[in-house]
Amino acid sequence: MIDPLIDGNTAQQTTASAAMGRKIADVIGSKFNRFAVTPFRKQSLGNDSLLLVGTLTAINAAGNPQARNDLYRICLALVDVKAGKVVAKGVGRATEQSVDHTPLAFYGDSPALVKDKFADGYVKTCQGTRVGDPADAAYLEGLPTAMLIDEAASAYQARKYSDAKKLYRAAAELPGGAQKRVITGLYLTSWKLRQTRDAEAAFKSLVDTALEEKRLGMKFLFQTGSTQFVANPNLRAQYAMWTRIIGASAAAGKHCLTVVGHTSRTGTDPINDALSMKRAEFMSKMLEQRSTALRKRLTALGVGSRETIVGSGTDDARDAIDRRVEFRLSECKTT
Repeated sequence: MIDPLIDGNTAQQTTASAAMGRKIADVIGSKFNRFAVTPFRKQSLGNDSLLLVGTLTAINAAGNPQARNDLYRICLALVDVKAGKVVAKGVGRATEQSVDHTPLAFYGDSPALVKDKFADGYVKTCQGTRVGDPADAAYLEGLPTAMLIDEAASAYQARKYSDAKKLYRAAAELPGGAQKRVITGLYLTSWKLRQTRDAEAAFKSLVDTALEEKRLGMKFLFQTGSTQFVANPNLRAQYAMWTRIIGASAAAGKHCLTVVGHTSRTGTDPINDALSMKRAEFMSKMLEQRSTALRKRLTALGVGSRETIVGSGTDDARDAIDRRVEFRLSECKTT
């Protein structure tokens, strides 16, 4: 079985990671007759199951974490599911030009980064092991849930939103189902189906979960070099709902927030620093308008492009998460 490959930085499935998965399946089918690639579904789990995981991670070729990422590191690991151990590994490199890191539909539409402890377990199984090491225990225990999530994501990719929502609901009932991919899936499918109440409930759950983790990074698409949102009515309608719920949840929990603005790696540091600060101030004012209880509980901070996740500087859907605004819980100042 192949658990769909992911981007190692964001835990997103991309055009490139999906293509790699298909290519690996083709190679196994054409060159290794002793093996058969079976669907990543619960019925495929058996005593002799081998499971392939893989990451495609953007890095800087010179090893400079402050420079834009211009190379990709490939990691593949084969896990004996019954033994719970990594039985084979492979690593490689790919040029930036050969990789299309456009997120698949679910991840591109997601309002926030979906990386969490479950995604970390996947990445750790691939990148943090040697042959003979145990795979991440939480990752293995969550395989049945992960398989259902993958089925839901496939339905979402095919625009079968009603089917996808049913599958996300089923995943939510399983052990380990209370994770970001599931909650996000319930939000996205409800929004697509114009089921506003369900969408708002799911988004509130996503916000509350993130506030418990003390950090919520939201993807707001701004016009280039501006603090104005892109001229997309659908996105602007979502943004209005996001800020309203974030403001209400923060106020209800009596939280103090640092609103952190980020930019991609296009432009100079002084320009990015100033722009990220303006965006943080813009979002702070918007939250105050949504909930007056947050006045004096918000602090704006701009960090420019120093905390990018993708780091490509393409300024499109591929690095949208780099142009995020984060809401971090902070200590409330007493006067």
